Amino acid sequence: MTETKSRPVGDEAAQEKAFGGAPVKSTADDISPDSTIVAPPEAAPDKHRSQGMQRTETQIYIEVTTKYLDALDPSSPPSPGEIEVDLVSRTHAAFKYENMFRVPMKANREVSKGIMLTLPQCLANVQVAKIVERLHCVKAVLAAGKERDQAMLAIYHTDGPYEGLYDTSEMGLQSVIARYSPNMNLAGINEIMQRLLREAPVTSVSNGNPVAHLSVVANGIWNHESQMLEPFSPEYVFLARASCIAYDETAQNVLIEMPDGKMWDVESWMTELSDDPEIVELLWELQSAIVRPNVRWNKSAWFYAEMGNNGKGTLSQLMANLVGESSTASLSIKDFGKDFLLEPLITTSAIIVDENDVGTFIDEAASIKAVITNDVFSINRKHKKPIPYRYWGFMVQCLNEFPRIKDKSESFLRRLLLIPFDKCFTGVERTYIKGDYLQRDDVLRYVLKRALQMRHTELSMPALCKAKLDEFREVNDPRILFWREFEDQFVWDLLPFGFIYDLWKAWTLKTNPDGRPGSQTSLTSFLKTHLAKSAKWDHMGTKSMRPARHMSSPEPLIVEYDLRDWTNTSYTGTAVNHRAVPYPLKANYAGLLRCQPVAVAAGDDDEDGTDAIAL
Repeated sequence: MTETKSRPVGDEAAQEKAFGGAPVKSTADDISPDSTIVAPPEAAPDKHRSQGMQRTETQIYIEVTTKYLDALDPSSPPSPGEIEVDLVSRTHAAFKYENMFRVPMKANREVSKGIMLTLPQCLANVQVAKIVERLHCVKAVLAAGKERDQAMLAIYHTDGPYEGLYDTSEMGLQSVIARYSPNMNLAGINEIMQRLLREAPVTSVSNGNPVAHLSVVANGIWNHESQMLEPFSPEYVFLARASCIAYDETAQNVLIEMPDGKMWDVESWMTELSDDPEIVELLWELQSAIVRPNVRWNKSAWFYAEMGNNGKGTLSQLMANLVGESSTASLSIKDFGKDFLLEPLITTSAIIVDENDVGTFIDEAASIKAVITNDVFSINRKHKKPIPYRYWGFMVQCLNEFPRIKDKSESFLRRLLLIPFDKCFTGVERTYIKGDYLQRDDVLRYVLKRALQMRHTELSMPALCKAKLDEFREVNDPRILFWREFEDQFVWDLLPFGFIYDLWKAWTLKTNPDGRPGSQTSLTSFLKTHLAKSAKWDHMGTKSMRPARHMSSPEPLIVEYDLRDWTNTSYTGTAVNHRAVPYPLKANYAGLLRCQPVAVAAGDDDEDGTDAIAL
């Protein structure tokens, strides 16, 4: 492209410097009313001149830069250095032309120095912002919100390690800005970034159902529906890569000879991790889930084993190798409760942690639940405004012990997929599998190919995983253990809520002296949920019932746990059967009613005893 440049005239030609021949400075003394200055195209006279109006520096910067960029071919622009030199030269010419109209008449030379424009020695901030916005794909990206002030500034990369991605890091944008103004200070860079954030087109991150079938890999975008690899495109706003490995249609299961002469391959190795074929198939499903981050899996895989050398750490390393370090966050379970530690989720597509501290207690599970089911939560960023965020990616946590969790709700538990690793490889460890084989590109290419070609959209739940989840549920909620222990011991067919709560407090004190029993209301609510599908007990809610024959038999648990409020206050002896029959009884009780009564009424078959009264 041939470009017109303003050239010095008259005696100034001898003083040509850098920046395309424009003089270094210009003041009122440099220009006389009789001087002849050729108006550059960027500064052609207009009607405002006849009205005596002056243009501001910013107006000139914008006009010159806009006209210059309009003449460029965006697909093949000059180098940043050439753009800087040429645009500064054009700006010089425009400033000189503007100064011509600011030169005072000979009859009136008393003019303040501030009237004249000083020629710039480098590009102005507004010019760099215009260049970056025009020649680079810059957008204000929303991860969940709708307002511009909730957006992140991102720039699209056409090459390098972030090819095909929008980069939200400050360093990425700063490096681009520095190409056009190498000596710009941090304040100037920040000003440019703020201007871009105000002016760049607003868009949303590409995630969820619209792109659930797409995965960004090292050499393109894998389309799960067509099973084809597509080229990168700035139309898709991806902030992280699903896999750092290139998709290879020809990849095969690689056979590697081990030091003992035996052959190793990843398919056979996966079968060795569990004796349960359902678990093995699930582990392959997880390899697929980890590289398909835009699918709503609604589960987090927690690898569990109390003993070491079980393979869970090696498997998690394979998954980390598949995704890549730059797209993997290492957030332990307890990290979710710490401020500012969630920021790495913005630029990652997987959470993989091979070790959690023993004795971990999860006091706040809201963020964990939101991450697992792709709900909106808030991310606090250091020295920046918090933003609403919706994370799309799969999470894997490795555990040597069940963590204790304050949130005992089913809404949390149903998000968990606990996978037992019961094998033990102590004494037969092959460290080179983790340190070498699972890092080889040909092995990873095969795993990626196999994972991407799997068609499932839900994760299976093997029987062993269900059993492990039940065990986890009991460990975290002693009320389940309590009920399981006493459900078949009760003699009474009617269990007043007050009686159950007193027994619960006594049992808690005995089994866990430091434990807190909580309120009766909490226990009653738990029983309502826990027994919702029970065929043995009916939760009466707010209804009350006459005790009659339902509580006429001795209840030995009263004596065993010294429930003094339920003993026979009129009896002073030691016989258990007499002490375990409360007297006097209230007229009505609300509680649990056995569906198939077993207690024998002591000479009382009054049908009125089964009447329920709504309170």
